[in-house]
Amino acid sequence: MNGVAFVEFGGSLKAGHATQRQCSPDEWGSRVRTLNLIGLVVVLSAGCAPAVRTAGKPMLDPRAPATLAEALARLRQTLPPETIQKMRDGTEGDMASYHMGLGLWIRNSWGLWAGGPLYQDLAALGLRHPDDMSAVILTCFWRELHGKPLELEAQVAKYKEYWRLAADPDPGSNTACARPIEITLGGGNSGVHMGTCCADGVVWSYEVDKGWYLPTDEELVMWNKAKSDGMYDPCKK
Repeated sequence: MNGVAFVEFGGSLKAGHATQRQCSPDEWGSRVRTLNLIGLVVVLSAGCAPAVRTAGKPMLDPRAPATLAEALARLRQTLPPETIQKMRDGTEGDMASYHMGLGLWIRNSWGLWAGGPLYQDLAALGLRHPDDMSAVILTCFWRELHGKPLELEAQVAKYKEYWRLAADPDPGSNTACARPIEITLGGGNSGVHMGTCCADGVVWSYEVDKGWYLPTDEELVMWNKAKSDGMYDPCKK
């Protein structure tokens, strides 16, 4: 294992030298390969350690790209040829499978959680969450590999709409309930939020564009299943 350190995407050192000289930015940039299939970053250190490593925190790449264009160029330069070929052979939807491997490494190492330059560049486009940002980077990379337009505005609009629909309602906005309603189910892609009025036990649904309403039969089926699975009940506090 001489000269090799295995690092989880989350940033904790799993094996390798405990004490080494720090890599220069050039050394770090040239010696990191992302191996998404096994979910690890392998640092081919040849006697040096990453320049930024803090116990319990993500390991930041000191040469992290500052713009989307730089991020795509870095992926072209550093991803193994077999990974790039797999992306060429796959569909755009297949890029979701990289979310917890390569995507996690991008979020941690390129400062998306830390609000770094790349985060600021993507936030200027209208993105707000690091998960969305890494997804846009990977989608753009796939489209670039396939000679397709990036269509950034449409990508950003999709995530903005997700967060608009996912926002919980004001708990006290249902005038039919004498107490605030705590949402315990829903949101996300469906846009349907559900909660119980603890004053009278009535279950309510909410959508941003519809407001509060009594649940549909389909929503009640979903609600009852969640209850049988042990969903939290704020009315039993």
